[in-house]
Amino acid sequence: MESRKKLYIIVLIILVLALFSGEINTKAAVVRVKMYDASTFYPIRDDMAFMNYGNAIVNKGGTDAWFVTKVELPNGASVKKIKLWAYDNYAGVDDICLWIVWTKPRLAEAADMNAGLCSTGNDTTKPRVFSTTEISPRLIANKNNTYHLVVRIKPGSVTDLEFWGADIVYVR
Repeated sequence: MESRKKLYIIVLIILVLALFSGEINTKAAVVRVKMYDASTFYPIRDDMAFMNYGNAIVNKGGTDAWFVTKVELPNGASVKKIKLWAYDNYAGVDDICLWIVWTKPRLAEAADMNAGLCSTGNDTTKPRVFSTTEISPRLIANKNNTYHLVVRIKPGSVTDLEFWGADIVYVR
């Protein structure tokens, strides 16, 4: 009987130590949102005419303007969806687009993008939120992967096209 009592105490001590050392995960997955406002994005090329007002970026040139920011998520985070915050009251199609890209950011074909979405235009809501559906398979953040958010703003009216920022919805 005494040996069984000692065994229970040893098992209890091991469980307590494992719990406090992080070996046993008792936390449920929590949905979180990481926000990237326009001021965190920088141009991919140095030949683009744009204005970054801090709260919004506008394309002031005659060609597509591309911007990027590095995604910082905790190790093991699983990306569920991305959201684009933009003002698009222009008559064009896909005027402002956002992608989440794996590894090095560069001007890429859509096939190199992991998930993306574009604004739809002709709306005076400032800013308006556009969202992907659930990303499948989910993108997993880890020490070996680098993710970036890439934004393309087509040329148009500087008063009708503004990129305001992006959200990443993830589970950790």
